Amino acid sequence: MMGAIALSYSIWGTFENILWKETWGSFGKTILASGIFASILKLMQISGVFKEELEKLIFEPKFLKNRKDIPKYWDDLSQELIKNRFPCINKQLLADVKEVYLPIDESAYYDEQEHTIQISLDIYGRNLEVKTTTSLVITGADKNEFVNYYFFNKLVFRENPDEVNYALQLLKVNDILIAGADLNHINGIELDEKRVINEFNIILKGFEKYRVERSEIKKYCLEDSDTICFEATKLTNSLNVYIKHSRNLKIEFRKMGTLKEFKLKQNTPDFKRFEYKGIIYRHQGYFFQIK
Repeated sequence: MMGAIALSYSIWGTFENILWKETWGSFGKTILASGIFASILKLMQISGVFKEELEKLIFEPKFLKNRKDIPKYWDDLSQELIKNRFPCINKQLLADVKEVYLPIDESAYYDEQEHTIQISLDIYGRNLEVKTTTSLVITGADKNEFVNYYFFNKLVFRENPDEVNYALQLLKVNDILIAGADLNHINGIELDEKRVINEFNIILKGFEKYRVERSEIKKYCLEDSDTICFEATKLTNSLNVYIKHSRNLKIEFRKMGTLKEFKLKQNTPDFKRFEYKGIIYRHQGYFFQIK
């Protein structure tokens, strides 16, 4: 207000000395300018606070969980992050990462998984009998939604499918024996590949965790298949593998696509224990050759 009065007086007032006219004008402009500057400064401060609060609002977890466009938001953000490094393949790269490493279509995963594998060779040194016991906990499930527990086995034969044999001896979920109509079993033969395939599927519901126990026996010729492998069908948090074998057999153990190595924790002429601490993603696992 004072600035406006002083500037107005310098314009319309009567002065005997021009110096006074310029003094009043400068005084009025100075006051006005300082007021405008203060207003701008205040506006900038308010804008900064508003920006900080807006950023908190946008990126706070409680706000993010209510967004309906999270997958697209993640895609846009990730592509912006790597677009200059992989301009031609960034979309495919992100799609693979989302499919393999961030399976947002499901929430359940395998935990506390252990494999106990007993391998014996017949007196002729030709045929193997492999007994495998698997235990795991399916965790992170929604008790009101269905959870699919799936596993499979493939056996290679030379001329005839009857040369190999597979038997599921036991399947328990939360100490309840699973058999008959509760278990979907598909048995198939791939003549071109000379393989017998057994697939099993069971639909679970009603719990947040499911403790699974499974035992199976396989018989086949060592010359036709000297490798045993495991491929994860779900995200798996850590894994212990126990291998008991005849002393006349040698085991060469390798990781299969995992981000870290399996650690050899015990090693004797007829027993091996391998440990993996970390996440095993789908289609990763291990294999070992029998010699």
